[in-house]
Amino acid sequence: MSYFGNSNKGEKIYRGAYNYYRKDNLYAEETFEVYRRPKFHQIYFEGEMLARVMTGELLKVHVAYTVDKEYTPIKVNIVKSLGEQVSKEIFLFDHSNSELKYQFECGDIVKTESIATSPKFFVTTPLSCCSMLFLWSKKFDSVGKNFYSFFSTNNQWTYSGPIINNNIVVERVAQTSENIKIDGSTVTAVQYKLFEKIESNDPKELKETPEMLNIWLSQHQTIPYIIKDNKGTNITIKYLNNLDTI
Repeated sequence: MSYFGNSNKGEKIYRGAYNYYRKDNLYAEETFEVYRRPKFHQIYFEGEMLARVMTGELLKVHVAYTVDKEYTPIKVNIVKSLGEQVSKEIFLFDHSNSELKYQFECGDIVKTESIATSPKFFVTTPLSCCSMLFLWSKKFDSVGKNFYSFFSTNNQWTYSGPIINNNIVVERVAQTSENIKIDGSTVTAVQYKLFEKIESNDPKELKETPEMLNIWLSQHQTIPYIIKDNKGTNITIKYLNNLDTI
């Protein structure tokens, strides 16, 4: 049974959930499903995060994320709802002219824009399940630094500005996988570190800030088991079911 309806989204290959903790306090939950679309050579992620905000209202974030066989994001939908407020963000990548199109909608506000980009980029979303898909978009140097181009926005309930580009660096912490325990179960994961790159004459200069992330990655479509930052946030897989029959 699907969390997100019964439409034909492809062959369901994974389903799972996350708990979001901040200093041991549970503040959000995420559920997700992953589909394979052999006919179109695509992988499709769909997930939803629920969180209580300071006012006590329920924030709901729904994400639909489609990548092609090169793991380029070709369509990303982000829908947020809080009380009576609903906002929608849509990213569409056109391979024919290497153009990323963006649209923001909230109430009577509709903003559209586009930027030119190479196919080697990533669109960030609030969800964890699809947060590391970019790793499979190009060959990874397991002993060095790997550079990626991330696109995001600050648009929530009003249009704050255009697409933002950040340069991110990822390093593999160890050359071998490790066994980690999650709620009594042992899983095999590979640990990575993610940093932000700052403007500098030295192309390899890094900015190690509290926003640095430590990530323990599964072998399943880059789905993370654990994501931690230096401020006490801990995102941990609750369960991950492998439904793949191939």
